[in-house]
Amino acid sequence: RFDPLAGLTNARIEPDPHQISVVRTVIQKRQARMILADEVGMGKTIEAALILKELRARELVERALIVVPASLRMQWQSELVNKFNEQFEIIDGLAARHLGRGGNNPFTRRNLVICSLQFASKDRRAEQIVEAEWDFVVFDEAHRVRRWLPSPGRPKTTKAYELAEMLEPH
Repeated sequence: RFDPLAGLTNARIEPDPHQISVVRTVIQKRQARMILADEVGMGKTIEAALILKELRARELVERALIVVPASLRMQWQSELVNKFNEQFEIIDGLAARHLGRGGNNPFTRRNLVICSLQFASKDRRAEQIVEAEWDFVVFDEAHRVRRWLPSPGRPKTTKAYELAEMLEPH
């Protein structure tokens, strides 16, 4: 109850000191928004999961969305359940049709969701995701969430960037 990082005490991992430092930095912010941009293999997935676990332990997060490349959905789901005891459901086309029966928004039917970046970037799905309102969102492979300036002209954005922008708290 008095542990400053309660989420770390019940995870099934031994976090590295730099990971604990990242978690502390993020959770001490008034608005816990951060880009985790370490070298490959430094544990960004673990850092994001530790932040999620800590915010859930403090009852600050009920609904969480993780948007990843399609090839990483199962890896995230497995790591979250095995290392952090967090049961995320993957929503893909089949699951969305099942959960969306009767005109329901499939993303409002589950609190802990993983979906692919490609799936989430479709206009209809992006609208549903935004409508569902999330307490915590992770974009893995954030380099795919980008805006750039072609010479000369208006900024260009990826669909993922547009989705991230729509999910931004106002």
